[in-house]
Amino acid sequence: MYPSSARPNWGTFVASQVRSLEPLGVESDLLEIEGYKSKWNYLRAIFEMRRRIRTKSYDIIHAHYGLSGLVARCQRRVPLVISFCGADLLGRVNAVDRITFGSWVLAILHRWLAHWAEAVIVKSAEMVETIPDCKPALIANGVDFDMFRPLDRNACRRELGLKESGRYICFPYDPLEKRKNFAAVQDAVTLLNAERKKTSPASDSVEILVVNDQPHDRVPLYLNASDALVLPSFSEGSPNAVKEALVCNVAVVATAVGDIPELISHIEGCYIVAPTSEAVADGLRRAFAHGGRVKARERLSRLSTDTVGQSVLDVYIRVLRKRNSSFMRRHSDTKPLPERLRHHNEVQQYGIT
Repeated sequence: MYPSSARPNWGTFVASQVRSLEPLGVESDLLEIEGYKSKWNYLRAIFEMRRRIRTKSYDIIHAHYGLSGLVARCQRRVPLVISFCGADLLGRVNAVDRITFGSWVLAILHRWLAHWAEAVIVKSAEMVETIPDCKPALIANGVDFDMFRPLDRNACRRELGLKESGRYICFPYDPLEKRKNFAAVQDAVTLLNAERKKTSPASDSVEILVVNDQPHDRVPLYLNASDALVLPSFSEGSPNAVKEALVCNVAVVATAVGDIPELISHIEGCYIVAPTSEAVADGLRRAFAHGGRVKARERLSRLSTDTVGQSVLDVYIRVLRKRNSSFMRRHSDTKPLPERLRHHNEVQQYGIT
């Protein structure tokens, strides 16, 4: 989960977290595991990780996603922090809302792994419940408030070549990912367009903006051009696109998965719906009637990348204190602690099928 030219919007929240730690004095080396290309890359990553540890002094290894955590735990010299992202602890749901057998086995393995890390970070209260005895830190992914901000809707539509008078909903995911339930979005739009054709034949139809292969810095254009973001997913951890839409004051229609209920349940103009086409269509009707703009940005200030970066750094510091590391002994009282933490090794999960 790290952006690349081939997958520009993949794992952007991890890259944002790395950047947010730099001003706090954390220097990172990135080890990407391209698991989506070959599962053998996990084995190769073990040897590469151990080689790096031998040649450079690290204070922390921070692994993102469970399989990366398995790689990172194949050493005991450097303390390990694992960020679980959702499906790695909860399992991956298929198109009929059932956890697949393979992902269930991996989830059990990852829950066992959590007990062997020095610290664990999860994204939602639902994930905390899977490993309560590990006392995980609940730190949702952060949002870049400078990049994601309210923009003029018509100006965004003109830049994207869209009709200013149209109705657009944003689906910022791969439609082929079954747990995102894109079929319900398509059927909901079909229902809405049938209604519009019957009541007002001359009106513009509702269109879906699928944003799956765009650079991250163009996503705000699509969000601000949309009347709503829709996510009828069967399972989530802490979907960043929902938070990004809210920071842009764009309405959200989504199912009650992951931390979505905590994010939107008290925001007027956002709606929790069942993962059915009829429920999604009803939520979109209400979002359109509300006007598509909501007042959410100020409520989410706690999710700025700066705030989240400091929370992650606090986890590192607790681990180092507990380990009574040579790092802590070397820098016991001279400088403010964030200035002392200089190296951490990012072991990245780069896609899994």
